[in-house]
Amino acid sequence: MEAISYLSNWITWLLVIIPVGAIFMVTYQATRKSLTDDPDTIGDCEVKIKNTIKGAIIGMSISGFITILKSFYV
Repeated sequence: MEAISYLSNWITWLLVIIPVGAIFMVTYQATRKSLTDDPDTIGDCEVKIKNTIKGAIIGMSISGFITILKSFYV
């Protein structure tokens, strides 16, 4: 039961950290993209923004899935 409590605490933190980190990363990359004229840098920023959003969605989905599984077994 202690392991489930430990996992619940981490999931709570992940549900806060993932979106905040993704917002900061997307904002940083969008700022870089808007301040440059180099097409390579613009393309790199676009790829990083897409990957950050995909990663945040996957992380939030996994956290939610674990929460759902936990509710069934506890």
